Amino acid sequence: MKTLKEDNPVSEKFAEKYSEWIVKKFFVSQGKLLDLGCGSGVFTKAFKKLGFEVQSCDKTSNNGCDVVNLENDKLPYSDNYFDYVFCRHVIDHLNNANNMMKEAYRVLKDGGIVWFEANNWEDCSKTFYCVEGHKHPYTKKSLEILLRKSKFRNVKVFYFRPVPYIWRFTTKAFDFVFPTGFVFITGIGEK
Repeated sequence: MKTLKEDNPVSEKFAEKYSEWIVKKFFVSQGKLLDLGCGSGVFTKAFKKLGFEVQSCDKTSNNGCDVVNLENDKLPYSDNYFDYVFCRHVIDHLNNANNMMKEAYRVLKDGGIVWFEANNWEDCSKTFYCVEGHKHPYTKKSLEILLRKSKFRNVKVFYFRPVPYIWRFTTKAFDFVFPTGFVFITGIGEK
């Protein structure tokens, strides 16, 4: 079976616009943010540019982040420390996300917000396992159940698809979801 490369590069410009949209619509004020599973660090940089105090972690430290095995390790941060936890396309790369969810809950302040994004199994069931590193698929319902089971409240799960090219000109492009094409799912919740 041919696999697609795991590291799909995200441009800095996309990360900046996407982060700006998230802040305007969901995070609303600056604070301490954890970029959980930060990869290349483009979102870490983008949130820093927006005035957030950002810490990041991933399985390797190719960008100076803290090294953590999200399936087994305790995060190296204090309880109730972060205002926000941002996690983009990480949970579908874990065999078991329970430890990561428990740790995200632990380090989040009361009233803090989490953001988890994954590939939508309903859209990508034929190609999901072709992407190197994909291990556990999620649907809108299963992501909601995972967030609720992890004690998060005010859970909202929605579809997300960045409209090609338009996002470069307006963050409103992130509000559009078309019924065709590859669609991601995003779950947010509060502690």
